[in-house]
Amino acid sequence: MAVVSACRIQDGVVNNMLARSRARFLFVAPLSRYVRFGLAALCLLAIGFLWWLLAGAPSADKVFGLYSIRKFVALVAVSYALLWGIYFALSREAMRGKVINATVSTVSLVMVVGILELPALLGILDYRLIISPPQSVLFTRIKPWEDPRNQMDSELAHIRRPGQRIVGNTAGDLVGWLGIPANRRYPIDAQYDSRGFRNDHEITQAPVVVLGDSFLEAGLVAQDALLTTQMARLLKVEVANLGQSGYGPQQMLIVLRRFGLPLTPEVVVWLFFEGNDLLDVSRYDGLMQEWTRYVAEMHSFKARSFTRNALLMLTSIAIPNPTRDAAARDEGRRRSCHFTRSRSEDGKTIYFAYPGVPLSDQELASLGTVEKVLADAHRLTADNDVRFLVAFIPTKFRVYHDFCEFPEDGYGRTWQPNDLPARLEEWATAQGIAYLDLTPPLKEAAAQGELVYFPDDGHWNAQGHEVVAEAIADFIKANGW
Repeated sequence: MAVVSACRIQDGVVNNMLARSRARFLFVAPLSRYVRFGLAALCLLAIGFLWWLLAGAPSADKVFGLYSIRKFVALVAVSYALLWGIYFALSREAMRGKVINATVSTVSLVMVVGILELPALLGILDYRLIISPPQSVLFTRIKPWEDPRNQMDSELAHIRRPGQRIVGNTAGDLVGWLGIPANRRYPIDAQYDSRGFRNDHEITQAPVVVLGDSFLEAGLVAQDALLTTQMARLLKVEVANLGQSGYGPQQMLIVLRRFGLPLTPEVVVWLFFEGNDLLDVSRYDGLMQEWTRYVAEMHSFKARSFTRNALLMLTSIAIPNPTRDAAARDEGRRRSCHFTRSRSEDGKTIYFAYPGVPLSDQELASLGTVEKVLADAHRLTADNDVRFLVAFIPTKFRVYHDFCEFPEDGYGRTWQPNDLPARLEEWATAQGIAYLDLTPPLKEAAAQGELVYFPDDGHWNAQGHEVVAEAIADFIKANGW
């Protein structure tokens, strides 16, 4: 009996211990599950918070319009690690299995990227030519000297590839910068000749040659409406377009020597744009001084890389963010005006890229270089018995500021056009160089309510090309050239 009683007591103790253990297990198990779900939720919240925290001011050169490439890569790496943290927290698989899965997946991902990068590393493939925004978009998104579709040139830095045709559509070049709320797109259909200039047919001889930059290349204007096409109709002679976006005075002098004079012209027209031709002087000098490094960068593995170009492609995808876009839109509003004489609804609000401010010390120094370049061009044409005309292109603000109503805090209320056209005319007259200021005919058209520049782009539209073509053709005829 004593033995039986002892066994019963022992069984009771064991049962009590089992009951207590079961109670503890029932309490701990749910707690463990809550902890795991809490950790997973914390990782998920951390991902969202980091992407929100590191989003910057909107810009057309950022991934999704919000992140620099370096920040985006860092965010992807941290998010990837946190996603595995969620997996480790929620999966019921053994720890060894979790580690194997994470390791295999990560190694596989690295191998896939490595396989994609190998052709670029070996110089077989340039992903800039495959996974980047369309060439038409690049007209307003990328500097010509940074565009891999252009040919590199040790004298000119860059030039369009011979015979190419660019077709597509794009927004005005001020839309992204100024946050302009417009869905307007401009068609592009630009054909280039065997020299890399915008002529839709081969030209072996041209009585008139026109030199210039993006105003002359004019990607947003149809071939039939181009300045040179309209001049050819007015003068009834072949007119060669030797304009190239991004070219400054030094490059235009090289174009004159290499491409212009071999066409045996009777007249050379040099278009000088006040907005950036002075700035282009120092930019070109800097580019030539760093030419070896520049070439190396343009041909580097980093430039050809799949990863880098895939990220750059994402910069063409912008996430609308009204709060962050407010600063850009405010800048756009301050750089805008109500064109009081506009004949069309589209032209009632126009935006200005270049301000009306006094010439800076750097610009005055660059003006000296411009004058030397123009003097060289004048001597070169005179030596070949060719007439030489410098035509001054004004900024949109210089043309429209007298016909505008500006916002209360608009820049246009304090901006004033500088004296650059008068300075240049005085110098040209002293040098015996023919000079034509295009401001009066463009301003006359504006006074009549005409829109001669695109409202959301800094360049002439088709109407502007027509006004300028008539002004230059009239000058050539009036002088018996």
